[in-house]
Amino acid sequence: MAEYGLMDVAKPGLVDGLQRNVRTLAVQEDDAFGFGDPVFVEQGDEINAFVGDNANALLAFAGVAIISHRSTNETQDEYSEFDALNCLEGGDVWVKVPSGLTGIAHTPAYVIDDPADEHYGYFTNEEGTNFPTGGYFRTNPVVVGDDSLAVFRSAGAHPDDNPNT
Repeated sequence: MAEYGLMDVAKPGLVDGLQRNVRTLAVQEDDAFGFGDPVFVEQGDEINAFVGDNANALLAFAGVAIISHRSTNETQDEYSEFDALNCLEGGDVWVKVPSGLTGIAHTPAYVIDDPADEHYGYFTNEEGTNFPTGGYFRTNPVVVGDDSLAVFRSAGAHPDDNPNT
């Protein structure tokens, strides 16, 4: 809460608008997803959610983990291993972007998928070696609390559409 009685304007994983395409995936053993995290699937596997890693060439971007239910009793702000994860594969959602990023509205969005990067799992408009999402940013970033957030529009790419092949 920003102040007593006032809601934050945005949180990672908060769906923006009413039009959305959501599917449920299973979180893999030893994985966990925070709300707003990018979700990946392996080609040909439409059931299991994976954390992105640039070392796995079989992964395809599936969407964004959204705030839609209370997860397990132990973890109320994330999807932990074996949870049923709600993934927004089409629609608008608030996501984290690196602080200081500006002028990104209407530019293609990529996921920083290098585990050694301090912004691993964040969305950016910088192509480089980052993972393409097929979506784009609808807004420029806003600062909410300690986070820099922007609205990302997921194009709803099919899990077998791997841009790296």
